[in-house]
Amino acid sequence: MKMLKQTAVAVLGAVAIAGCAAPHSQAPLATNFPTTQQEKLQAAAHWEAISADIAREVMAALPTPLASNLYVHAGQESAFNRAVEDQLITAMVRGGYPVATRPEGALSMEVDTQVIEFSEDRAQNKWIGWPTALVTGAWAVRTLSTEVTAKTTAAAAVTAGAIGWDVYSWFKSQSASGPTPKTEIVVNVSVSDEARYLARSTHIYYVSDSDRVLYDAAATKAFQIVGAR
Repeated sequence: MKMLKQTAVAVLGAVAIAGCAAPHSQAPLATNFPTTQQEKLQAAAHWEAISADIAREVMAALPTPLASNLYVHAGQESAFNRAVEDQLITAMVRGGYPVATRPEGALSMEVDTQVIEFSEDRAQNKWIGWPTALVTGAWAVRTLSTEVTAKTTAAAAVTAGAIGWDVYSWFKSQSASGPTPKTEIVVNVSVSDEARYLARSTHIYYVSDSDRVLYDAAATKAFQIVGAR
């Protein structure tokens, strides 16, 4: 028994020592950032929502009165950029800002996007609400069972299970389904004249990997012209 205790103490000591970082290292230790949230674009309605949000940011940053009209345009051609361009025009007009149909003499309001692809299978601990949901669901089941006591029926049991699943689904709904996307998009909207930026907004979103074609700039095709003989 004494030998067993000594062995256990030795093992615990070794584990404790192994868990300590070395005082010196050839490179910084890789650590995780504090948990943050990043929205995932999954529908055209999401494009409209983020466009309205960007427009509010830009309008709040623009000087008043505005010295000229705004000309809204996208730096790259894609389905996403075209939609955001149109939605920004609508939002700026509704906000009372003059929007020009041509670039001459107007301030440039440019939509610039960058699609980034990271490695697959990035770890994500997103089920933080799961244990709480299960506890709440179990509490609902216990409460229902206590109230009906001996008269508990199969229907009551199904109802209790539905309550538990509802709570679980509510907690889970905040997280997007599926694995962490490897595709992300950086959206920049800038208002500038020939010499300076007057307002700028930058946001980053997840994009469903299967929807990447909607965000990538249209590919430029090269055609070889062969002279007639």
